[in-house]
Amino acid sequence: MASQFVVPGKVIRSPIDLHKFQASQAYVVLLNFVVTVNEEISGKKLSYLIPRAVSPLALRVMDLLDDLTSSIEQFPPYTQPQRFGNRAYRDWHGHLVANSETMLRRLLGELDPATVELRPYLEDSFGNPTRIDYGTGHETAFIAFLCCLWRLGHLGPSDVQFFGLRVFPKYLSVCRTLQQRYSMEPAGTRGAWGLDDFHFFPFLWGSAQLIGSAIPPDSVLQDGFLQANGNEFIYVDAVRHITRVKQGPFFEHSPVLYNITAVPSWRKINQGLIKMYKGEVLNKVPIMQHFFFGSLLSFAPNEGHPLPVLPLQPSITQPPEPLVTPPPPPPMAELMPPSHYSPGAIAAPWAAVDGVEATAPAPSRRALPFTITGGNLFPLAPTPTPPPPTPSPTPAVAQPGGPAPTTRTVFVRASPPPTPVSGAPAGYTPAGVEHYLAAASAPPVAKTPLSPPLPPLASERQEQHSEPEERK
Repeated sequence: MASQFVVPGKVIRSPIDLHKFQASQAYVVLLNFVVTVNEEISGKKLSYLIPRAVSPLALRVMDLLDDLTSSIEQFPPYTQPQRFGNRAYRDWHGHLVANSETMLRRLLGELDPATVELRPYLEDSFGNPTRIDYGTGHETAFIAFLCCLWRLGHLGPSDVQFFGLRVFPKYLSVCRTLQQRYSMEPAGTRGAWGLDDFHFFPFLWGSAQLIGSAIPPDSVLQDGFLQANGNEFIYVDAVRHITRVKQGPFFEHSPVLYNITAVPSWRKINQGLIKMYKGEVLNKVPIMQHFFFGSLLSFAPNEGHPLPVLPLQPSITQPPEPLVTPPPPPPMAELMPPSHYSPGAIAAPWAAVDGVEATAPAPSRRALPFTITGGNLFPLAPTPTPPPPTPSPTPAVAQPGGPAPTTRTVFVRASPPPTPVSGAPAGYTPAGVEHYLAAASAPPVAKTPLSPPLPPLASERQEQHSEPEERK
């Protein structure tokens, strides 16, 4: 019998491996277990009396969690300057690893040959000792641990209800004690993979309990409701725990859970969370790269379950698509002073050249002016501008005794008109990176000569009076 169990190992290392996992036996078995527990506890409170007798194997799982809870008291937190990640957690986890084989043999009894396969799942169910963090990957490891016990074939429907209504809440209690006692960090980017920074299943299986009840989903936003019903529903208890450990408005620190309260029924919430778990946990390489595969949860392909279609993955034999020539760029925007612009209003004193007062250049018609208020930039509403008047050249005035005046032309770059966005409201102007790149690559456009004209440079005056010898 021992030959059928193997030491589990990590297989997923790339998106290609993750794609194979979605058609593996482990994926189908794990999801079937999740849905089975979800259906067995649907509409049942935590105080629900399980009608049939629970197997000794399921009862010993509660004893195992009780032993882990009592062992936490043996490893008090260290006094250290770090705010997160108390190193005493590593001592506790080392105690778990050292005694996991003994605890599993006591749990399995005559099924103790399966210890070699269940041990990695148990040791990975309570966090990572190196990073001192916890996330939905560790939670999934405990779900896989329960699934492996279910796969051994010694559990019935009452045991599945016992897992969802007794064992899993006890597991949550152990994890929350570890998280608070040792200041564990959420795995990922500030708990990006969990609905409450750490967990997902309290809301998935917890929403199943509320299916068919008269409790509206937005009731969890009321503190009185949380205190009165937190001991009966896993979902309500999870929200109550969040309000205890976090400060501030609920919609700020838990925006996803706040948005869920707008869904009309608990059944839709439950179905949506199952889809979310498949997409945000089982379909993420950073999480599933730490998952173990053995004989109970095999990475082998599942017969009759074809591989799902990968998005954006063209076939090797598919001919390449023809190249499409992009359309020519639109014409440049004309330059003209807007109605609120006053020449010389923002001229700098250092801009004067040879005694000639400098004026500010006229902005583009498509430029968006800004005003500074309290250190922030607030865009002004663009005002419609009339058609540009035809500029009249200013006659140059010759200096007495000097050469003919020279007209200088100053070039500025005008931004091309932005590409219209499909479905955007009128007047919407995108300001993305492409807009600025297009403005940087636009050809220069001539600007109206400055008035009055700048006097010629000294080198130009000398060239006009004396012509070089090689030109004679």
